[in-house]
Amino acid sequence: MCLKFQFLSQEGLVYAVEFSHRSGRDLLNVAKKRTNIIPIIEDARHPHKYRMLVGMVDCVFADVAQPDQARIVALNSQYFLKNGGHFVISIKVNTFIYSVEFSNHMNCVLCIPKIE
Repeated sequence: MCLKFQFLSQEGLVYAVEFSHRSGRDLLNVAKKRTNIIPIIEDARHPHKYRMLVGMVDCVFADVAQPDQARIVALNSQYFLKNGGHFVISIKVNTFIYSVEFSNHMNCVLCIPKIE
């Protein structure tokens, strides 16, 4: 968990959502040292559960190893991403083709080939 936050400066605010109890505990320990990290122990599939804690953001970063990870990023981006904002997604799969509607005007198709 600590390595994910090494590139962040002390300026700005990071809302970090983690569902796993073990990783959540690690996140809480990192957040004690990095006061600009707001830890949220919740399932990222349900942003409505933590929407009252998170403001609009410039960037959504997702490192989610789930079959529906593109949908998770799209949903969280719809809730929290500012107009003109960006997202970064870390994809860890063998072969993955997924189409996501981000808004009424934009579709994104992700196709990640298997690397051997």
